[in-house]
Amino acid sequence: MFRTYLFVIIGAFFLKALSYAQETEPMDAFDFLEGDWQVTQSLYGENGWDKSGEAQNAHFTDSMNGKLTSGTVLFKTDDFAMSVLVSISYDNVRRINRVSLMDDVVGLMDIYEGRIYESGLAATNIGPGTWFPDGNSGKRHFKLRIENTGTNSALIAVDTTTDNGMTWAPYINWDLVRP
Repeated sequence: MFRTYLFVIIGAFFLKALSYAQETEPMDAFDFLEGDWQVTQSLYGENGWDKSGEAQNAHFTDSMNGKLTSGTVLFKTDDFAMSVLVSISYDNVRRINRVSLMDDVVGLMDIYEGRIYESGLAATNIGPGTWFPDGNSGKRHFKLRIENTGTNSALIAVDTTTDNGMTWAPYINWDLVRP
């Protein structure tokens, strides 16, 4: 009797887990990112947007049975180079999108959580708590937007806050264009 009961419980758990595993539709929103891109980085400063360096190649792929979209972007200027690994996933259990950014300079894996909206994804690193020091003994958080801006273009925009999301300011834009 106990074995039968245990089998039923394990079977129900397995079927529920399988139903989560089957769900890939939330990741379909990022199909537009797959393939090759030219990426230009712009930084926001006192005089507005300023391009930093030349356009660099990036390639995004779909993996993990449609549950992960990822790519590496290289940024170079005359005196600085940095690679950034971008990974986008959907948590079927918690029903939330996650993005991780990791660069080869600082090495912190910055985790963002958010939701898909009409033209893309909006996510922040406030909930996960992967903040950066702001230089004044405080915390700098970021908001990330990934948007499909046209047939051959996309935008990854990053805003910043030092007041835990009460106000946001532009920080970095990555403009993606098909080569």
